[in-house]
Amino acid sequence: NTLIVQTGWHEYKLGRVEIALSNHKIISKKAALLDADEVKKIAAIPDKGIAEALAIMEERNEKLFSEVVAHSDKHLTAERLILRRGESEIGNLCADALRWRTGADIAIMNGGGMRADLPEGDVTRSDVMAIFPFGNTIRKAEIDGKTIRAMLEHSVFGIPATFGGFLSVSGMNFSFDPTQPAGQRVQEIFINGEILDENKIYTIGGLDFIFTGGDDYTMLTNLKIVGKYETIDQALIEYLTQNGTAGIEMDRIKNLAEVEENKAA
Repeated sequence: NTLIVQTGWHEYKLGRVEIALSNHKIISKKAALLDADEVKKIAAIPDKGIAEALAIMEERNEKLFSEVVAHSDKHLTAERLILRRGESEIGNLCADALRWRTGADIAIMNGGGMRADLPEGDVTRSDVMAIFPFGNTIRKAEIDGKTIRAMLEHSVFGIPATFGGFLSVSGMNFSFDPTQPAGQRVQEIFINGEILDENKIYTIGGLDFIFTGGDDYTMLTNLKIVGKYETIDQALIEYLTQNGTAGIEMDRIKNLAEVEENKAA
């Protein structure tokens, strides 16, 4: 007998809940969603104080977000169908930034964590924030080789379907065969040029989201965290400034079924 309410998203609706009490007991309760026209009927004139405060915030935000913070020598797409089922240049760039920032052996970046293109030329703070709108911070953890394999199997389990948890990688290369059953698709894995040792302890960089089980990466939830850093947007800004986009070419993940189809063609 609980009234559960939700107003939606992006201020399309305003929620109004009315609860009537008598002798400390609820005697009635009701909820309604108000659209913009209905809100204007209730408050036809915006509150002067709030309007002035918003104007000040918008002016400050304009200065902050229009600031040029980096430069990119090429345009990198964040097209959803690309990021969520295959290797991408923007994914490689972000994974490289994570490995650079943490100093880890390897790094991972989930496709669903990148939401906008990186433009060619001057890059503003607004551009970077559009790529990473969630405010995720960076973590460094210890991970054994067996868990790395399980992690990569989860990354490709649904191919060719799209999956926000598809991982871009840095510091490693691997191949997979999507014609094989889920959980048995990943083939060779190389860590910085050497074959994966499933009993060895490596270090891995990634977002806090992934290490708390985001995208069902449950195998990463109990890793030992050995480093905590700033947000990913700040790390990308610094990485771009110091390293640019060099080395992000597509050669880290090999889809063996696609290779076979190309050969057959």
